[in-house]
Amino acid sequence: MSRQVRGKKLIGAAAVSGALLVGMVASAGPSGATAVSHTSIPAAVKALAALKIRPAHIPVKIKITKPIPKHKTIDFVVCGVPQCAILVAPLQAAAKYLGWTVHTVSGGLTPSSIGNAWTQVVHNHPNAAMGTGFPEVLFSSQLATLKSKHVPVINGFVTDKAGSGIVAIVNGQPSYSQAGKALGDFVLGTDGTTSNSLFVGSTTFPASTFEQNAYVAENTKLCSKCKEANLDEPATATQSQVITDIVAKVNGNSKINFVVCSQPTYAAGLPQALRTAGHSSVKILVNTPDPTTLGYLSQGKIAGIMNVPNTDAMAEFIDALARYETGMSTAPSQVAGGDWAVTKSTAKQVTYPYFLVKGYL
Repeated sequence: MSRQVRGKKLIGAAAVSGALLVGMVASAGPSGATAVSHTSIPAAVKALAALKIRPAHIPVKIKITKPIPKHKTIDFVVCGVPQCAILVAPLQAAAKYLGWTVHTVSGGLTPSSIGNAWTQVVHNHPNAAMGTGFPEVLFSSQLATLKSKHVPVINGFVTDKAGSGIVAIVNGQPSYSQAGKALGDFVLGTDGTTSNSLFVGSTTFPASTFEQNAYVAENTKLCSKCKEANLDEPATATQSQVITDIVAKVNGNSKINFVVCSQPTYAAGLPQALRTAGHSSVKILVNTPDPTTLGYLSQGKIAGIMNVPNTDAMAEFIDALARYETGMSTAPSQVAGGDWAVTKSTAKQVTYPYFLVKGYL
């Protein structure tokens, strides 16, 4: 999910860097190696250097000072993409620290399947409920019922605001805007003023729009002559269709030199497909890691992966619920974390479940 999956409009069915670089550093090959160039954008180079420093602290700064109740049961609605499924184990691990239990409810990818999942939550009578990726407009009636039963709901990876029964939004709009800016800094810090990119996202998850908007805004701010195109893929698109669409876009614009994938699944098979189509010089940047893209990065087949605090955020879900249960403000749990630009040299430091801050739990 990447920072993955958000808003109120759905279309279709259904996550830095060493010492600051000085001088003119810009273009990189697929492996992410940099070379001296007069096309460098100093502000982007500096931003990318900062992104390559792995965050060392979680964003939650205020401790819980009241006794936390035990024996809570939580229903977690899991959306139907791999980036959602990977969040289950971190959420359960965080809950276990407090003596709480997390039960999963399959959410699927369509408005109807999400609605059905939240209806099941109502029938399950949990002490609390959580979900990621889909806005409250898809389960507003169920949310009202849960509120009437005093069942707190925490949603995340969306651009909604807390309220109407939702007591906290974790990894929300600020995180996605931050992620989009970071992706822009990576591309501009790598290609400089020669940047001509393709952003692949999905408005099935409305947060993707905020990510893309921030990406475009950073391009406009730092390089007015740089170009960026976009590709909107529905969540139900097959991987072969996504690859076909990306290659077709690049075929149609020979100046595209960077493909930015807002989800790691979009990149599966992409390096080979681009090479086969005669675009071996086109670089690939992926938002959030998975086993396939980490393998690509280690082999130098893609330029980088932006590791975002998706896994870490699941502990913030539990933290938010603990604050709510003790009568404290949930605001400290809703602060955006940092991003980490991973390149070939640091790929081995990224391990499942792809946490960002060491010891975050």
